[in-house]
Amino acid sequence: MAKRGRKPLNRGWRVQQQGGHGHMQGMHGMHGMQQQKFERHRSQRLNPEQIGTSVHDESDTISFRNHLLANYILAAGWMDALTTQAVPVGRIGRPALYSELLRPDDLQARKAAAAEEVAALEARLDSWTPDSAFRETYAELEKSPLDREAVERALARYEHHFRRTARMQQPVVFRSCGGRPQPAGGCAPDNYWSEIYPRLREQRARRLFEERKRQREEEKLKEQATTEQLQLQLPPDAAAAAATAHQAQAAEPPSAQMLDTMFNDIDQEPFNNGFDDAFGELDSAFF
Repeated sequence: MAKRGRKPLNRGWRVQQQGGHGHMQGMHGMHGMQQQKFERHRSQRLNPEQIGTSVHDESDTISFRNHLLANYILAAGWMDALTTQAVPVGRIGRPALYSELLRPDDLQARKAAAAEEVAALEARLDSWTPDSAFRETYAELEKSPLDREAVERALARYEHHFRRTARMQQPVVFRSCGGRPQPAGGCAPDNYWSEIYPRLREQRARRLFEERKRQREEEKLKEQATTEQLQLQLPPDAAAAAATAHQAQAAEPPSAQMLDTMFNDIDQEPFNNGFDDAFGELDSAFF
């Protein structure tokens, strides 16, 4: 123990020891703060979220989501009504966002735009003047529009002014398309039943007669063509026999034809079918 009034001899050692001890304490303090901070962040990161707790931004979007859901359901109903049911077009109204009512500002803007357009058109109309190169041509054509020389002069001036070539087509005059105008077909004329109707009926009967006559001639020609074709296909003897048979059938009545087929030409041969030769004795035995 140092005596009173005298400085200790190991003062430098004590100061160094105290400084080292303070430095160690500072290092331990910083390490402790870092450890506490790490533990706090680690606990916050690893702790699970509680089920059922709402996120902080859902309170802001829940009303917006409900509004979107309501609009979606309403639009789906309208679309179903438009696509599955017959709705008049006049009953389909505009939504509130695109209503037909215009604001005063919009009306004023439209009025100003229309006034500017009218002023521009009036200025354009006032500044327009007909081309002086064609004034005389206009006046000449108005006086004599059918004058060939005037038309040719106007055409030449037009080609020279616009640097274009025009072709003059020959005029076509229709002389046979005129005549008296036909009366309206709403009612028949006074002489319809007395003069027009008998003439129309006679024309219709004559037309039908000619049509039937033409059909008969066509059928006759077809039959002749068919007969000629068959004759060409058959041999000469068969063709001659067929022609003879056809002529005989055309000359004889139907009853004679039937008898010929049954009795083998009864007019030329005696009636004998061979029955007596085979069964004559048997017949005499019975009778």
